[in-house]
This record gives sequence, C-alpha cells and structure tokens, in this order.
Amino acid sequence: MLSPGLLSSLSELPQPLLTAYLDTNPSEPDNQRSAPGYMAWLKTEAKSVAMDVAASERSSFREQVSRVQRFLHDRTAQQRGLVIFSGLATWQEILLKVKLRNELHWGQPAVSQLVDLVAMRSGSRRTANAHGCRFMALGARMAASMRF
Repeated sequence: MLSPGLLSSLSELPQPLLTAYLDTNPSEPDNQRSAPGYMAWLKTEAKSVAMDVAASERSSFREQVSRVQRFLHDRTAQQRGLVIFSGLATWQEILLKVKLRNELHWGQPAVSQLVDLVAMRSGSRRTANAHGCRFMALGARMAASMRF
C-alpha cells in the first residue's frame, strides 16, 4: 500500500539506483502491441539518460536498465502504473491502479510522483524545500512531515 512510511523507506535505498515510472495501462493502444509502448519508451529514454550518467557509473546504469527490461519482457501488464527501483542490491516494484507519467532517473530514488499520489489520496498538498517534503492538510496547519 502506498503510504508516507513506504516513501520514507524508499528514500533510504542504497544509491545509485534506477527509478522507472511506467504507464503500463493495458487499455492504452500503444501498450496493446506485441512490443508495448512503455518498452520502446524505456529503450529510447535509457539512451538519453545514459549520456548524463557519470562514466564511472554508466556500466551499472546499463545493467539496471537491462534488468528492468528483462523483468518487463517476462510479464503481462495488468495495472495502469508501475514504479521500479533497481540497484545493485535493490529491487522494489510498486504496482498502481493510477496513470503515471513515464520517467527514468539514475542516482537517488525519485519519489515525486509517489509523493503526489499520497498527497492526493490523503487530501493534502505537498510543499517542498531543500530539507525535504512536508504534507499540509487542506484547510489546516501541518498534518504530517517527512524527509526525502
């Protein structure tokens, strides 16, 4: 279940790691092909992101992209969204019933879309600064606070 506690634990994952947000909605026409649209997007975006990855980490980056691609190749999407955190000693997947924007990140765990989903579900709004993320209840003062 998506919760502030899960988000906090994700921020503690060992780095660097690959974060992939994928729109895997099987009802989307792009995802109904033999090679789903999110697979093609991942391949293209990985090439783009690789150019910004430090040379010393590029091999690890490519290894994690391949790991995610193998996982996606061997499964049938049954949910609208999928988030994967993949690192040397890390594998965490979050299946979601909501649409996600395709995103690919290397380095720290990228949790912004998940934070937004938790905030929407709890009726909160999110404010952020250099020290982390804070949820504010609508119409009230601080409801909860958490660091990322």
